Amino acid sequence: MKPQDSDPRRNRKDPGDSHQSDERRLKLVIQRALGLSLGAMAGFIASVRQVNPEIVFRLDWRTVLATLFGAWMGLIFWRVIPGERSTGSRGLNRWLPLILWLGVMTGGTLFGFAYGMKDLSGPKVREMLAGTGLAFIVVTVFSLIVWRIGRFFEADHRRYLEQHPEEREPLE
Repeated sequence: MKPQDSDPRRNRKDPGDSHQSDERRLKLVIQRALGLSLGAMAGFIASVRQVNPEIVFRLDWRTVLATLFGAWMGLIFWRVIPGERSTGSRGLNRWLPLILWLGVMTGGTLFGFAYGMKDLSGPKVREMLAGTGLAFIVVTVFSLIVWRIGRFFEADHRRYLEQHPEEREPLE
């Protein structure tokens, strides 16, 4: 048996350490979830072989490769986003890795979409592009609405905390 340490300060955990540990674990879960979801999306897009007259999926080496590549791109996303750490770099140098990441992801999505439409006739391609464009516009408008609602709630919360300072959480 080990003798118990008589100093109680050594046996207590610092609450700040627990908070930082929880933040690290949460960030790890978010990073892995993003990698998993981007991998699944890339695999799904790569598995599409035909979209008209019926949608056809095929699981092959391209699907597996796209899934792994998408998961890897999801994991490196956290290294390319400009954050608080990149205060020294300014302008394009700060945003260039993120722009390149977005370009690769957009290019892969467009390639997968175009590959799925390779056997369509001219009128069907126009019909698919019109539907895709309409879906893109709807999703963009919906995203902007959700973003504005989020900004409204953040501003409202700040105003509330200014009026009720006793509600603020104590800083650690």
